[in-house]
Amino acid sequence: MTVQFLRRAWLPLTLLLGACMSPAAVSPPAGELAGAVQQTLAGSAKSGELRRRALDQALADFYAARDHMPAWIQQARPIAQAETLLTRLANADDDGLNPRDYRVSALRERMARLSDQRAPSAQAIADLDMQLSAAFLHYASDVHAGRVAPTRIDPLWQSSVTPLDYPARLRAALKADDFTRALDALAPPHAGYRQLRAALKRLRADDSPAWPTVPEGDVLEPGDRSPRVAALRRRLAAQGFIPAVQAPASEVFDDTLSEAVTRFQKRHGLAVDGLLGPGTTQALNVSRAARIHQIELNMERWRWLPAELGPRHVIANIPGYRVQAIANGQVATDMRAVVGEQYNDHATPLFTDRIESIVFGPYWNIPHSIAMDEVLPEARRDPDYLARKHYEIVSSYAPDAQVFPVTPANLDKVAAEKLRIRERPGPGNALGRVKFLFPNEYAIYLHDS
Repeated sequence: MTVQFLRRAWLPLTLLLGACMSPAAVSPPAGELAGAVQQTLAGSAKSGELRRRALDQALADFYAARDHMPAWIQQARPIAQAETLLTRLANADDDGLNPRDYRVSALRERMARLSDQRAPSAQAIADLDMQLSAAFLHYASDVHAGRVAPTRIDPLWQSSVTPLDYPARLRAALKADDFTRALDALAPPHAGYRQLRAALKRLRADDSPAWPTVPEGDVLEPGDRSPRVAALRRRLAAQGFIPAVQAPASEVFDDTLSEAVTRFQKRHGLAVDGLLGPGTTQALNVSRAARIHQIELNMERWRWLPAELGPRHVIANIPGYRVQAIANGQVATDMRAVVGEQYNDHATPLFTDRIESIVFGPYWNIPHSIAMDEVLPEARRDPDYLARKHYEIVSSYAPDAQVFPVTPANLDKVAAEKLRIRERPGPGNALGRVKFLFPNEYAIYLHDS
């Protein structure tokens, strides 16, 4: 406010004496600027890392499309969008990113140094301009597709993000009426991401003392009395689930407190019963720093999803053991789910695909690994095992596949993967009454139980 007031107050004097007090900056010729940009591009070290090479190429493509002329420096001075970009990069932690990755302080120093020069060199302009473009491209890639490729963490985690034309996004952003909105549009548009972003901002703004710990103990139900209740009240108040307690709290676990516990359980994906059990106590005692880190990780996971999921889509929350069907932004169906175990190669992979067909009264085509580990040992011990389980030996998994008798020789062919085992449709079928198919390399599908 003070700076703006002084500028306005001195404006008439500046207009009268501008030529003497603030000489206009002198920009090098266009050809010299373009040559400096080309020279800097040619001399920049190319990293061997795939993602870095992609950003280097995006940078080269951006400048090639504009005849290697600067984008952020006009008439030897940074344009307003440059300062807006640096402000966004300085606050990149709002999106769970690390501002240090974008070298904001160094960029600010170079901008200030260039702005103080009456006639900056073409090379100084080219260097700063390209660093600003590189920072935009780096940030755009991070906030759109993620800082880390998910397969580096787990081969079963697949990113489904459609790559952006980052040079085109940079060109469009610089031409946009609202540069800030263009930056906002780079992040995932999903409500889940926005909610995490808001929660992260709230937690970072919380400068209160460390959240109090709730001691472990027996399950507390409404009406119970315990010294642990006071600690529970303080903890729930610290996290905003009940108003802050002004006076010594009652030791009675009353209905109001149970309702607050219920809200906490819903917010954190716990079993909702309104009781203070061991699982809820453990979740309550997660530190603020750990929650911030957890939110940052989950914002990264949102960046691995497609920007467009469609007005109707299904989300399988593997760690939450839930499946939700979403219609026009609203949860139409929410149900429990069984997912693969985290061991013995049974973990469910993370990926995105399109549901293509629905099968009613499905067969269960038993995977070879399960046939080998679980079915064949029982079938060899008990000749009636397959019939009792409604299993049959078949030539393939096709609906009209030939069925073979249960004999030791045919069981050996199953072991050799020359024949297959499947379960016939019926009330006891492991797949239930319906399965949803989205053909994928993991042979994953959704089914009833």
